[in-house]
Amino acid sequence: MKLANIFTDNMVLAANKPIRIFGDGSGDVSVTFLGKTYTSKGYYGKWEVELDATPYGGPYEISVTLNQTTTVLKNVYVGEVILCAGQSNIEWQVSSELDAGTLKDYPLIRIWLPETMYGHNSLKSWEGWKACTKENVVHWTAVGYHLAEKIHNEKGCAVGVIGVYRGATMIQSFIRRDLAMRPDIFVPDEKKYVDKIDYPEYNYEGKMYDVCFSQVKPMAVNNVVWYQGETNTGVNEHALYGKMLEVLIHSWREDLRDYNLPFAVIQIHDYFPRREDDEWKSVQRQQAEVASKTANAYLIESRDVSPNDVIHPQNKTALANKIYKALYE
Repeated sequence: MKLANIFTDNMVLAANKPIRIFGDGSGDVSVTFLGKTYTSKGYYGKWEVELDATPYGGPYEISVTLNQTTTVLKNVYVGEVILCAGQSNIEWQVSSELDAGTLKDYPLIRIWLPETMYGHNSLKSWEGWKACTKENVVHWTAVGYHLAEKIHNEKGCAVGVIGVYRGATMIQSFIRRDLAMRPDIFVPDEKKYVDKIDYPEYNYEGKMYDVCFSQVKPMAVNNVVWYQGETNTGVNEHALYGKMLEVLIHSWREDLRDYNLPFAVIQIHDYFPRREDDEWKSVQRQQAEVASKTANAYLIESRDVSPNDVIHPQNKTALANKIYKALYE
């Protein structure tokens, strides 16, 4: 029996949400946290224990005993957990910003990334949760870092960032395969946007879901920040984007067992070479429509803080401030 990879020393758990500890294997399970012991059994190769919701606090220890073998997770905090997901604009690193501001050590801001990142990324899932330092923050998602810094400074709590992103990846990759293959949203490969051909590794139905998001579920998070859309602006698929986004939001909420989970949907900006294309404007419009009709979904317009001459706006601080305002004010 073993813990899921996401459970390590230094992790951040979502405040005021049921805490779910889980992993693989069959047998007896007990988890002790804040003086209370919870027990369960693993069946069919999976196990899970749900702990009581807890307010901000830490550092704590969590003792997990699996078939009489005990692991103690140390320096664990309960705070705000943000799941950052999408393609290259959410993956965009602090090191690539024009002006990231003064970088600092933040012991209570931490990040965890599933093992799907590019080879040059120095943050590895097998190393566990990493506390923010001036040295390693350059490899963080810039949006995630600036949002976490804002939350930490405003609320004084620990903040955990989870990254589920990959550049040039279509939305279908983030949706469970059986759902992404639904006839009402399925697009054949030959009719997909050119990124499908140029970046094939992660551009097929359910790939990012299987190798990345599945490592997170059913862990509770406080908010999801979704920044994606450019790779679905093809002539044969743009009109389906709204339906795809609805499927993603509903299914992720179901997987994370929180039907009111807030989603910040960042609208793609007015990139100059494409902003007059019907397909580009269609994705922008559908992002706005889905956010407006979905409970606890918030549209974050990026055009006013994103230069339109580059596909990757190089300063994410102002955008992170807008996300914070939508989610927390």
